[in-house]
Amino acid sequence: FNIGRRRMRVAETAVALAALASGVALAAPMGQDGNPMFGLQHVVGGIAIALVGYVVFTKILSPSKTEPPEEEEPKGNFIKVDAGDIRGYKRGTMQEIDVPGEKQKILVTRLLEGNVFATGAKCTHSAVRLVTGVVSEDRVVCPAHAASFCVRDGSVTDAPAFDGLHTFDLDIVDEHIIVYVPSPMPEFKKARACSCNSNAAPSTIVVVGAGAAGLSAVETLREEKFDGRIILIGKEKHLPYDRVKISKSLKASVESMTLRKKEFFDDAKIELMLDTTVTKLNASAKNLVTDKGETISYDKVLLCTGGTAEVPWMTGIPGYNQDGIHILRVPEDSKKVDEKITAIGSDKIRVVIIGSSFIGMEAAAYFKQTSKIEDVTVVGKEEVAFERVLGKDIGQALMNMHSEKGVKFEMNAGVVSFDGKDGHVTSIKLDNGKVLPADLVIIGAGIVIPSEYVKDNTGIEVFRDGSIICDDKMMAAKVRVRLLRMFAVLIVPRRMYMLPVIWPASSSG
Repeated sequence: FNIGRRRMRVAETAVALAALASGVALAAPMGQDGNPMFGLQHVVGGIAIALVGYVVFTKILSPSKTEPPEEEEPKGNFIKVDAGDIRGYKRGTMQEIDVPGEKQKILVTRLLEGNVFATGAKCTHSAVRLVTGVVSEDRVVCPAHAASFCVRDGSVTDAPAFDGLHTFDLDIVDEHIIVYVPSPMPEFKKARACSCNSNAAPSTIVVVGAGAAGLSAVETLREEKFDGRIILIGKEKHLPYDRVKISKSLKASVESMTLRKKEFFDDAKIELMLDTTVTKLNASAKNLVTDKGETISYDKVLLCTGGTAEVPWMTGIPGYNQDGIHILRVPEDSKKVDEKITAIGSDKIRVVIIGSSFIGMEAAAYFKQTSKIEDVTVVGKEEVAFERVLGKDIGQALMNMHSEKGVKFEMNAGVVSFDGKDGHVTSIKLDNGKVLPADLVIIGAGIVIPSEYVKDNTGIEVFRDGSIICDDKMMAAKVRVRLLRMFAVLIVPRRMYMLPVIWPASSSG
């Protein structure tokens, strides 16, 4: 309860006076006319009652009873930072404050309730300044990707951030906010406390899919003190990484995208099985089979295998297999595109992007800033970009923003064929009759859900698009298989079912 010790003492004094008045009233007998009759003995009795009430409040119930004495400050090396007069902070606002002798800053937030908190100042996902975001209840929300953090304890309250914020003690002295910042300041990311305190394995949980959802799941299990055996299986050879960066920068290295180092998994006793694909899930027998011939038994299994960008509605188009046509799904894809740009050798490369949602539009923004790219055209089936996921109004606004940067659009159009010469794509024919010259083609036209490995299980219902039907607790029918990536085809309109649930809100179940 952080309103400052001085104000708490004032509050306690007010309570004491109120208790005194109440005590006198309670101790005084009522006269015949209905009014209280006060005497010395009644005042003494009232004072006694008031003292008891004051002790109960200040020593037992008072929120300030756990605070240090007035003169006590945090132990260790600290920098006392004067963050300004509390009256200069409107409720529901935040300010970024310099720390003397440090490169990092702190964020001081005053909530609508009036309480003040001090945390790290940067988003742990994108390093964006949180002061440019918004305050929502007791959270600060990053403007870049909507990651949010609780200012009370620094914990992550919404993806895509994995690490929390550091929090700092503060006090209110003569109406000024004094923040105690450790010296030297810690790195702005605060890792989650994931540990395993037991070598015993009372139960085994297998997580299939080593992407962001799978990583979040195993971290949450350890953070919530699950000490059993955890196995994380991923078909890629890389440690879990931030996949969304692939379409933002083709030159981003795997190391720069990696979310956790190998040492993290070793310390948390999480077994990694990378470069491994699950080929068969036997729900009734509670085991699964991998492409390496291994059979792994489990007590619970969590499926978060995401999707593949090799979609049949594109691969079946004539000319798809020509050189120069690429998807952006794994780090190797972005490396191939970057190498292709270098190999073309021209400084007037023409790029056509199929798909007008996140992958396509992010790629368009990147290519338009690349010196060798002369022309960027986005082809989309909807009327405006992002229409299915963000609606026409927002989609049109974002489309206008890209157009101002020079990106061209061919909307309400589909691809008829990829035409080429000597095995290399040279143009794309659309169903509206137009032909677009192309030296490089990027496919960002959706994903296919890889659920073949569960199809032969009685009790698991697989929809025709590969999605698995789940209940409101993300459980797949009767066989107790939980998923972190599914498509609610029976609950929401068809146009929305491509929105995946990939981030667990809690560790329950």
